[in-house]
Amino acid sequence: MKTKPRVLIVLVLLVAPSLFSAEFHVSPSGTEANDGSSAKPFRSIQAVADLARPGDVITVHEGVYRERINPPRTTPYLEPHSIKVAGYHANKPGDDRFYHNIFAGRLANRNRLFTNHIGEYVDASLPVFFEGNLYFRGAAPHALDTSPSLFHEVWPDLTLVQKADGVYFEWISEPEWLATKRRLVTSELLGVAGVSAARFEQADGSPIRVDTDYFRESRNQQNPAPGPFEGPSGRVPLRLWPLR
Repeated sequence: MKTKPRVLIVLVLLVAPSLFSAEFHVSPSGTEANDGSSAKPFRSIQAVADLARPGDVITVHEGVYRERINPPRTTPYLEPHSIKVAGYHANKPGDDRFYHNIFAGRLANRNRLFTNHIGEYVDASLPVFFEGNLYFRGAAPHALDTSPSLFHEVWPDLTLVQKADGVYFEWISEPEWLATKRRLVTSELLGVAGVSAARFEQADGSPIRVDTDYFRESRNQQNPAPGPFEGPSGRVPLRLWPLR
């Protein structure tokens, strides 16, 4: 009697793939006009790669296939606050938001210290949003940035300092950085995701409101500072570890 449940479980596992997946065949004797079945296989692997979804079974029969295969890569996305798959998308670039960040030019080579761009968003298929960002040392704003702050000759003099009570991060904050008017980052500002059309919100469904900084200090509600820290101008010591 104890063995019966095991037999039933095995049967379910064996039957399940045929219930929820498709099976395709590819053969040198097939044509692209076929339906991909064992009786009417496709001629090219690319033909079935364009149709197959996660969980499908593809059988490539013996033969020579002279082709370059570019299978579409899809990723599932879930319903809000759920593990239920809402659909699949093709990982198109974009649907990113950059609000109140700090960008610095990166090292390029020994003769030219800094490059002149911040990312690969030239041909993004989905919308990209930039607003209120701060740019140092040759970092150039994206064309979509509506209110960039440019300080090409300024460097905030970033330093890690070991003190008796912990590790501090020191930098020089300039009052000019606050000249650009910025909005508090909220669910309303973030909008909805481009693929799922779901709004940006907390895990419990409550709206996002970034009104505190890295140290949980209150941000300026009318004009928050760029970057992770809200604080006074001048040389600012910030204890990173242990946290306050």
